[in-house]
Amino acid sequence: MITVVVCIGNSDDKLSQAKWSSFYCCVDYTMGSFAKKRHFTGCSNPTASHQNACWVVEVEESDMPLLKQDLAKLRQEFGQKSVALVAGATEFV
Repeated sequence: MITVVVCIGNSDDKLSQAKWSSFYCCVDYTMGSFAKKRHFTGCSNPTASHQNACWVVEVEESDMPLLKQDLAKLRQEFGQKSVALVAGATEFV
């Protein structure tokens, strides 16, 4: 199992509110499809000038290529420059 953090944003204000909502929902569905365990999902303050969202989940390492592929498709579909993804082993300190 690997811990994955995915972040999306609309800091360039390229997406309308309706498009942002659709993008968020598609990414949320994708993360839910791959997550064996969901630790966190959160969004920026609703009154913030730009929207952001973040997911922290555990995923089977073998599913990572398909997760990346699906997120890349969504990024392209919604005209976004990037989707941030950090993956690694969780270390308890």
